[in-house]
Amino acid sequence: MPNVRGLLPTPIQPPTKEREVVHPVQAPMTCSLLHTLGWNMMEARGSSPVVVWSSAIGHVVAAAGATLLVESPNDPRQKTVRYHRTDVLGLSVSPDEAMMASYDVECIGVWHFDRWEDVHVSLLWPKDTVAGLVVWSTDGSHLVGVATSAHNQSTLLLWNVQTKQLVAQSSTTIPRTAIRQAVWVLHDSDDMHDNNVLFCTNAPFQAWAFDDSKTLVPVDLLPDSSVTLLQTSPRLPHCVLVYSASDHTVSFYDLRSHMITGPVSTLHRRHSVRHLHWVHPFLIVATDTAPCVWVYELHLDTLTVSQHTSTTPDDLEIHTVRLDCPIASMSWNDRGQGIVVTASGALWYVEADAHSKQLLRRAHDGPIECVAATATHVITVSRGRMIRLWLTATLDQVAAAEVTCAGAISVDVNASGCVVGFQDGSFRVFDLTLALVYSSSAKSIDRLDQVARPISPPTTSPHRKPSTPSTAPAVRPPLDHVHFLGDSASVLLASACGLCLLFNIPTKHMQRIALPFGMPHHGSAPPNVLASQTKIDGSLLAVRSSGSSTLLVVWQSSASEKCYVHVFANGTTTQDAWELVGTKREHAASALFESPSVSSVVVYVSHGAVEGRCYVQRQVLWRANVHAVPTSMERYGARVLLCRSRDTSRTLGERGAVLPLFYLLDVASSTIHMPTPEDVEATSINEATALVVSGYKVVACRANRLSTIELGVS
Repeated sequence: MPNVRGLLPTPIQPPTKEREVVHPVQAPMTCSLLHTLGWNMMEARGSSPVVVWSSAIGHVVAAAGATLLVESPNDPRQKTVRYHRTDVLGLSVSPDEAMMASYDVECIGVWHFDRWEDVHVSLLWPKDTVAGLVVWSTDGSHLVGVATSAHNQSTLLLWNVQTKQLVAQSSTTIPRTAIRQAVWVLHDSDDMHDNNVLFCTNAPFQAWAFDDSKTLVPVDLLPDSSVTLLQTSPRLPHCVLVYSASDHTVSFYDLRSHMITGPVSTLHRRHSVRHLHWVHPFLIVATDTAPCVWVYELHLDTLTVSQHTSTTPDDLEIHTVRLDCPIASMSWNDRGQGIVVTASGALWYVEADAHSKQLLRRAHDGPIECVAATATHVITVSRGRMIRLWLTATLDQVAAAEVTCAGAISVDVNASGCVVGFQDGSFRVFDLTLALVYSSSAKSIDRLDQVARPISPPTTSPHRKPSTPSTAPAVRPPLDHVHFLGDSASVLLASACGLCLLFNIPTKHMQRIALPFGMPHHGSAPPNVLASQTKIDGSLLAVRSSGSSTLLVVWQSSASEKCYVHVFANGTTTQDAWELVGTKREHAASALFESPSVSSVVVYVSHGAVEGRCYVQRQVLWRANVHAVPTSMERYGARVLLCRSRDTSRTLGERGAVLPLFYLLDVASSTIHMPTPEDVEATSINEATALVVSGYKVVACRANRLSTIELGVS
């Protein structure tokens, strides 16, 4: 009997076995954040770095989202400090390197470098203001904050760190985007109320002091000059080093005489200086486009600047420190040792005097768009072209490659190598050092992607010329899915429109797999016993493999918007097919094999629950009622699934409490393991944009950051 509707293949034997309805028992689960790689590259602002260090304590601190990552050379474990509720905008280290201030849009936290258990001081930004920057006083007793209001105005604030009080607040008419830097001038806090200048700000170049009523008042210094960057040093009191990007000059301004003193020097005529640090006797400079750090010597007796030169053991002169990309942020101590973050996501240690450098770590400089993992490796893609391979255990970078064609949209990795699919329909195969093994050409795909074109019927009209078939090449569909078949050297390539190919890397042989939907193709094989009788239009939602022979295809009909599952044995023979009843598109894509190699059970979402079906017997074996229908599922051990739901409409508990959006479904013991609401580590999984399982570790991606998490069940 043919399938009249043409939407589903007719099974050879209709299902007769009664399914088992399972009501899983809830059990607790713990989440342990093992390591996080990356920092807030997109949130860095001007002179406020997001990676700092204390050479006195030896701790390196990075802002990763709303958390602080603390690493010490004496402790291999990374410490995670949670205090902020929103992303950290910047970090500022006190001059003695004993304390650090971290700030977000709501508050400021002051920390001791040797005590991270509790925040030392907690300060709040004024209501209806947005955080700008934070600067320490010379003696570490006060903090200067610059905030902006909704009325396009800047607000200056002064806190006493010891008393935890707001000493002064001043609202100005300076535009909110003007003040990008503030430097502390006064070197003795006891002289604060003697009408002395406390600190200076740029754009416009102004000084700020207390008047008789203990109010911050501005003192105009160079109102008609364009001052871009400022720096001060205890070695030259009452002077401010100013840099102007309009004429590329650096000079010294004397706060006592209110005038420029000494000669005016020119720095980098062809580029604008973005970073300027006065670390006596050095002036450390980085421009906006060059991947270099320049070191100059400041001669205080003549107030002149000269380029610093170091000599190697073989008598070679070094004038600059060349890194991999332009500088994003820098943090220096008073001995000329600095932590430098480049625009590519690299973290460097630099010594100014010797012009020496050391690469400490690499991270993505943009959001991670694709990720895949095995028990040993994690592969990520950022900005459509930057591919990086990491070790799962430590998140150390193994290799990196940048492809010429942008638009990478899918990726996979196994024991033999990596494969990346692109928006233009091409793909690349790499080994585990990211050396290129194979690059697809346009012809290799086009030969198997011959889209049928309508041919005009012949006409007998004498007034019409015979139509000529179009010779324009068909646009190759994007490769939305690339998957290795287990640990084999065969790759499954598929697009959402229904193109599905099986590519063998050693032989370079490519074979088409006829899917039960999509436009008809030239040369496609005739339908088999279980194939749909009518070719319909649809879209591919997911494709999975079990071992090297069985494929799972999930697709949606364009006509009815219903979702279906097809299981192919030996790559081409349809073994089983069924409809996902009442399942939305986002939930249907979560279907997967219960085991990666020998299982004949497919787990999927249907009837508002999670079901397990044996495609050999064509029977539904069990149905598990869950509190949140998963939108993604990953295998986490034998018959254990890591389920994650983005359907917030079903995440409210009986008392209105928000339930976790992820859980472990143990099919063998009919148990659902969920974290407790108090588990703060679960936030890393809930807020992740992508989630994959690498062995028994969960790899979570958020923005440009990677985190490895270990789940514990009783």
